[in-house]
Amino acid sequence: MSATINFDQKVRLTLAPKNAAGEPAEIENPVWSSSVPEIVRIDPTEDPNSVFAVAVGPGGTAQVACSCDADIGEGERLIVGILDIEVTNTTNEAVTVELVAGEPEPQ
Repeated sequence: MSATINFDQKVRLTLAPKNAAGEPAEIENPVWSSSVPEIVRIDPTEDPNSVFAVAVGPGGTAQVACSCDADIGEGERLIVGILDIEVTNTTNEAVTVELVAGEPEPQ
């Protein structure tokens, strides 16, 4: 799965755990992370099962992951969900500059 946001946006991400039959299931202790915090930052919300993925760089892709415990109670069985987030720059503002050499010519 993936999501796309502009460099000046954020998107709320919410866990939707399901069991093998596709029905809602319980989880415990979600831990959120970003593979590239320089592109996408994770901001907590009042609900531990939900965060904001906030664009902080001019563009690029980062993976947001959430690991949680699927074994309610004493045991622990970690499961992980991952979402690719692409940050785009849809304005005309330059984010890089390339120098292009022309054809050589006499002086």
